[in-house]
Amino acid sequence: MATQAERTATTRARILDAARELFADRGFDATTVGDLLLSAEVSKGALYHHFASKEAVAETLFAETSRAAIDAASRATDGETDPLDGLVAACLRWIDQVADPAVATVMFEIGPSALGWERCRRIEDAHSLRVLRLGIGAAVAAGRFAPDRVDLAARTINAVLAELAWLVVHPEESAVDDHDIADVVRATVHALAGAGT
Repeated sequence: MATQAERTATTRARILDAARELFADRGFDATTVGDLLLSAEVSKGALYHHFASKEAVAETLFAETSRAAIDAASRATDGETDPLDGLVAACLRWIDQVADPAVATVMFEIGPSALGWERCRRIEDAHSLRVLRLGIGAAVAAGRFAPDRVDLAARTINAVLAELAWLVVHPEESAVDDHDIADVVRATVHALAGAGT
């Protein structure tokens, strides 16, 4: 028999899964709370136990999708002996993660539609900038990155990655391939490393 914690987690996951599908198919504005209840097969009380509003569902969906992509990217440094190579590997893994259509839909369509670009940026930056600063900090500790550039470098890399991911997800805007992406990421990281390299 499932525990209360397991039932709670299952209900929450069903709501988020239903939201992902409905928001992608119908759009955030056209999806009603009633649609969410019907699709997730939960009561109104269950929905509001987990989320204060439809917008809170969208925010959680965006935040968790973003965090999962960033966490997967941070694991790409495993086995890398050079922290700059690890940072490049993590950046490229993040782009691979967000290029997945299910992730891209949440990151580039559902989130901005429901929350606006500024709010999405704040949510994502809270996690991504922390992870980038950690990666750059490891490179600083190894003498591979100029110590006075950590924050600016993290923000610059974050911005470059967002633009590259957009191009990967929207290839009609500019034809880029994996080699081009890797070259730009590597050049950006090494240029920002400055005197540390």
